[in-house]
Amino acid sequence: GWRGLATMFGSAARGISPKVVLEPEQRHDGTALFLLLTGLMVAAEFWVGLPAVVGDWVQVGTATLVGSFAYAVPVLCWAVAWRTWRHPERHGTAGRQAVGWAASLFGILGLVHIAKGLPRGSQPGLVRQAGGFLGFISSSLTVDLLTVWIAVPILAILTAFGTDLVARAILAG
Repeated sequence: GWRGLATMFGSAARGISPKVVLEPEQRHDGTALFLLLTGLMVAAEFWVGLPAVVGDWVQVGTATLVGSFAYAVPVLCWAVAWRTWRHPERHGTAGRQAVGWAASLFGILGLVHIAKGLPRGSQPGLVRQAGGFLGFISSSLTVDLLTVWIAVPILAILTAFGTDLVARAILAG
């Protein structure tokens, strides 16, 4: 069922002009469908509000990981899903993308965490409102070892480096 639904969505996305023709082994329709549904679930909670049990789990899980960046997660998931359906052959190397996405995410979330006042891990509610625990890890390590004045440029450079890696991986593919 999953594969059929993913292929249906993928074929529809590839059928939009200009038409994209791919061999079955080049398609990553299941991954794109997962990203689409993840984006829908996160958007439903953070933009509209899901019912109690499911909404609470989605909210706590997502906010614990990425903090206030959770509001942007659906757009990011949908963009990557669309790209995966339309041009999976252009994704480039997986290693370069993994390093790039991780660097971008740690850099952005670290900057958000610093901007929200650097709440400590002993304050999980405040950490969820800032950069989540990924932002806490990247910003607190940098700020504790250096200072905020040095950490901010380092995290900005990390974000730019990660974004550049992702872009190069996508364009090289």
